[in-house]
Amino acid sequence: MASPNSGGITIKAEQDSDGSAQSTADMTAFVQNLLVQMQTRFQAMSENIISKNILIKL
Repeated sequence: MASPNSGGITIKAEQDSDGSAQSTADMTAFVQNLLVQMQTRFQAMSENIISKNILIKL
């Protein structure tokens, strides 16, 4: 069963005989990817705020 989340990423539940290990690996990869995306967006927003503050002071 696959279900999309609000970020447009599809989460797929594994139902193999070794489903628990595969599901854990998939969830780990998903969370790591999500954290990278959050860090990238946070960094971009921070740089945008800093550059606007510099322009305002000029």
